[in-house]
Parts: sequence; C-alpha cells; structure tokens
Amino acid sequence: MDELNLGIVGLGKMGALHYGNLEIMDNVNVVCAAEANKQVYNYTEKMLEIPIYTDYKKLVSQDIDAVVVCVPDELHAMIGNYFAENNLNVFMEKPLADSVQNAKDMVDYSEKNDIITQVGYFNRFSSTFKKGKEILNDNILGELFHSRGFSYEGLVFKSHKGWRFSKDTDVGGSLLDIGSHLIDLLLWYFGEMETIFGIKKDAFSSTDYGSSIIKYKNGLNTIVDFSWSSHLHRQMHIEIQVEGSNGFMNVNNDYIKLFLNNSAGNYDEGWTTIYGVELYEPTEFLIGVETAYFEEDKHFIECCKMNKKTDLNWKDGLDTQIILEGIIKSNENNQLVKVGDILENNR
Repeated sequence: MDELNLGIVGLGKMGALHYGNLEIMDNVNVVCAAEANKQVYNYTEKMLEIPIYTDYKKLVSQDIDAVVVCVPDELHAMIGNYFAENNLNVFMEKPLADSVQNAKDMVDYSEKNDIITQVGYFNRFSSTFKKGKEILNDNILGELFHSRGFSYEGLVFKSHKGWRFSKDTDVGGSLLDIGSHLIDLLLWYFGEMETIFGIKKDAFSSTDYGSSIIKYKNGLNTIVDFSWSSHLHRQMHIEIQVEGSNGFMNVNNDYIKLFLNNSAGNYDEGWTTIYGVELYEPTEFLIGVETAYFEEDKHFIECCKMNKKTDLNWKDGLDTQIILEGIIKSNENNQLVKVGDILENNR
C-alpha cells in the first residue's frame, strides 16, 4: 500500500499533535475527523479543510484505511472496538483503556478482525530509552539485581475541571496519565511482572501521588514512584535506575549514566555519560518537544503500509493495563496482588 488515508477521533491536544505529524508525511492523507466537544468542533471545523463530524461512526463512510483515536480513557474500548469491527487499523492513545476487562475486549476484537494496532507509549521511541534498552539487551550490566523507576510532572496543584479530574471518569489520576508511561518502559526493559504492592494518596484529585513495589518473574525487584504534583519537574520526567553485578545504569529523558566495574561491549570501566544530544537522530518533523511523537506515528504508518504488526500493539497495552489495575487494587485492599490473578479475574 503506497498511500494511506486516515481519520482522527478527538481533536484536542493529542489529536492536534497527531494531525500535525500525519499531515507532513509523504503519501499520508488525513481525510476526515470526529470531535464531540462543541467548542473544539466549532474551532477546528473552521480551520481544517476536511469533513469533521460530531459522531465518530460517520468516519467509516469515508474511504479510510486507519484511524487515530485521542479521546477520554473510558471511551477507548467502545470506539476502538467499533473501528476494529469495521476492519480499520487503529492507533489508540495511552492508556489502552480504563480497565483490564475493556483492554482485554479490545485485544480480542483486534485479533478477531486481524487489524494492525498501536498504543501511544511514545517513550519507547525516545533516543535515551532506546539506548538504555540496547545496553540491557547487550548484558552490559551483567546479572540484574534491583531497579527503581520514577515518573514525575508538575501539573496538578489544585482542583481542575475536565475529564481527567472528574469523579465519574477518573480511574487512576497520575498513575494512568504519566505512571503508565513508566510501567510500559519497565515491562519493555525487564519483562513479565509477578507481584505488586501499591499505595496512593489523593491530594488535589485522585491518585496525585503513588508508589509500588514490583517483583518480576526473573527475580528482579523494582521500586516505582509517580506523581503529577511534583514541584521539581515542570514537564514529564521519567527515570529508571538499574543495579547489576557489573555496575549501575541511570537512564532518563535527557541522558544515560553508566558505572561499570569492568569494561563491557563498547563501554569502559568506570563512569560513562551519554547525553541525549549525542543520540539525536534528525526527524522529518518536530512538533512539541519530543521527536518520539513523530517517530511513533511514523512507525504506525509504516506498519499499516507493509501490513505488519507494530512493535507496540494492543497486547502490549493490555500488559501495562494489568499492572496499572494491580497497583490500584493493591491500594484498595492493602495487600499484595498477583499479576496472574488480575487477568484471571477478568476472563
């Protein structure tokens, strides 16, 4: 497939970002969109030279091959399943859904209809986190003993309006918003998780602060901390630290710091710092502050054109959703949660 026609559902912040990325790509056409919010609809309907509907179901009347969905979490399953039933490939903004049951239904629909799917955990396309994954894959740190993960942003310091803060729709606050990015990276880095113990604190909304202790099937442990009410970080900051038999790695959005007891691969004994600017790979289009946003969209488009599975599909999104729900359930019951039990309880 040389040319791809797309629709977008949701023209808020993330929908606008994806629209900008997609419009600049060769042989990609955004031919229609849907937006239910009256104010956003009125604004974008005047700006964009494409049909915009208030009902997302009308997009299937257009000649499209795929859709990008950027709507509140509780709508993901309903909208994603509808397009899957209509045999359209779907990029879904993160998290995959608002519950494990809904996420599982989405995976079932996608597999039944054999569509190409992706979920918007863009940090997998970030240069520093990709390099960190490469270092782990090359066994530079030796046997892994312990890790820590942090996800912070300075966003919520008072009560807010909007679907992210409504008691009717909020199912995880900062955990689903920025913590989910961290959980996705940890699964990507270290594999399947086995048990979870989680706690949270509501300050200005639901789950403004939270922590958890996670044990993996390979024996590694991770201490996780997340908050969107951090005074130290204006923008989202994700950091992963790993202790191993041959040293230590700290990877975040800006740099990687390595300390090795013995040289390994291309890395010398002692301290090595790799800054993100050293890993920078020019991208065709930069909107916002992250080249990774463009790269994740580009990956979805390429996979759609080649009719192949993406590297971050809905099954990966379900794996993350299970851990998110496990942290919430652990906090509610004040007890350890087994990851296998979460999926079993949603069969």
